[in-house]
Amino acid sequence: LATHITEIIKEHGHQLLTRQDVQNLIDTVKETNAAVVTELVPTIMSVGDVHKVLQNLLRERVPVRDLSLILETLADVGAKNKASDILTEYVRNALAPQICEQYKDASGIIPVITMDPNLEAKLEGCLQETETGFRLALSPADVGRIIEATGMMVDTSKARNEIPIVICSPTIRGQFRRLVESNFKDIVVLSYNEILPGVEIRSSGMITLDRAAGDEGR
Repeated sequence: LATHITEIIKEHGHQLLTRQDVQNLIDTVKETNAAVVTELVPTIMSVGDVHKVLQNLLRERVPVRDLSLILETLADVGAKNKASDILTEYVRNALAPQICEQYKDASGIIPVITMDPNLEAKLEGCLQETETGFRLALSPADVGRIIEATGMMVDTSKARNEIPIVICSPTIRGQFRRLVESNFKDIVVLSYNEILPGVEIRSSGMITLDRAAGDEGR
């Protein structure tokens, strides 16, 4: 029962976190790192802005225990970038050591699903800027093909008892995750920027639209 409750909290943590919770967390950090809090809130970002970034992290199960580092990162980049999606990527890069450790297997290797460079280029070409960051402007047909191709690799990873971890360029990481998350709730999407030097990754397959198209033709 405890394990089940923990999983529910992990899955819905971003919904459970309130602005008052964030204010309380910031107040706690202020006791030991007053300088960064004074610099960041409210001069550079509001509590609401910080709340959005923390929600983004929790939505993808990224630990937010090192809140001092998160706030320091936001203080460094928040003045030049206001979009929560972009700020989240900067924070994820800063949390790379924790993210890598989270997904290493027993051998210290991160098994990943790579993405066809042609597909990456296609997605990058479909990016459209919005007030909160970027979105992928794709046709329903393209979305369907991408979901199908991703599903093939997710099934392959699960058959090997591996967490389905997709790795791609930081430019499209967040948008790709949002594209597929409703179909694959346990999928993890990392960017190459989040892999520390010396951390080994091993490819267990590639997401490619060519393969999906070929399967449809047989």
